[in-house]
Amino acid sequence: MIYLMRNNLLLTIKDSILWNSYLNKIPNIRKDLYFTPEYYSLYQNYGDGEALCFVFEKESNIAIYPFLKNPITPLGYELDKEYYDIQGAYGYNGLIASTDGVSFIAEFWKEFDAWCQENDIVAEFMRFHPLLNNHRLASPKMKTFFSRHTVALDLNQSLDEIWTQQFSSKNRNMIRKAEKEGVTIVESDDYETFRKLYDGTMTNLNAENYYFFPQSYYDEYKTSFKDNSVLYFAMLDGKVIAGSMFMYSEDYAHYHLSARDRNYSKYAANNLILWYGIQKAKERGCKRFHFGGGTTGDEGDSLLLFKQNFSKTKTEFWIGKRVHNQVVYDSVVQQWKENYPKSYEHNHVKLLGYREIDY
Repeated sequence: MIYLMRNNLLLTIKDSILWNSYLNKIPNIRKDLYFTPEYYSLYQNYGDGEALCFVFEKESNIAIYPFLKNPITPLGYELDKEYYDIQGAYGYNGLIASTDGVSFIAEFWKEFDAWCQENDIVAEFMRFHPLLNNHRLASPKMKTFFSRHTVALDLNQSLDEIWTQQFSSKNRNMIRKAEKEGVTIVESDDYETFRKLYDGTMTNLNAENYYFFPQSYYDEYKTSFKDNSVLYFAMLDGKVIAGSMFMYSEDYAHYHLSARDRNYSKYAANNLILWYGIQKAKERGCKRFHFGGGTTGDEGDSLLLFKQNFSKTKTEFWIGKRVHNQVVYDSVVQQWKENYPKSYEHNHVKLLGYREIDY
């Protein structure tokens, strides 16, 4: 823990108790598991950077901004000293606060900007939370962009209303078919079996190497979120044919990772798992269930269309990009373009694309 000024402090994973104590000061509707030290620890240990949380508190208001900090020089760029970039952990991130008060949020960004300048931060990238709409709290100096739609379900409705008014007729038929074929849903803590199934799914989708999480990731997830997550398997004749990980905060439920054996696609196991997960989320008292979006921004994306079978409500996923030191950033990009032209051609639309140089 580092005290920066009277109203500010910077927390690390070692300060997780204090980190969570500050999170507890923010109303449930304005926060989620994605902002916890436990979640950030997952990605620090995965190698995504040093997890830090900038806290600003004034009078009765509090703002919290967790992120991952990474050095740039080790990537091979020639710079006059060490510089860094920051971004949110995989999933959703950005600033959360107990208030939308304009003057308070402006004070936060003034303090945070000063920290970035003092600590040689070159660039910043964020993926805002679709249910919190916290892109509205982004710094006015940050460029925010609508990326794609995601799908959310209001759990304040009755299960009958969800089934008849939100689910498509196709979805209802697929769920009935799965049940008729004998597919059953069981809760499990066998994350090793899930990992193998998930890796197979990612292989079939030609996913990037990043999404092949090691067993240590699942082991830490299982321990850290034992009270806030659950793993469900779809079973047929004693065999696991699909699986999904769900995360829960007080107000929100999330469809986190999902996998299936494509040899059993016709059994609609994922439809049945999601219906089961929705019922359990409602039992836990969650107010909204978030499915996420598609793999692209296309409104015809097949994954997005699948998720829209469960709800008629679409939410907006925004991203944020900001350059803090234009001179150094331009130097890095120029070196990247000259030394790794294939990577530059493929990734130059990404603010931190200069990190993707595996060519």
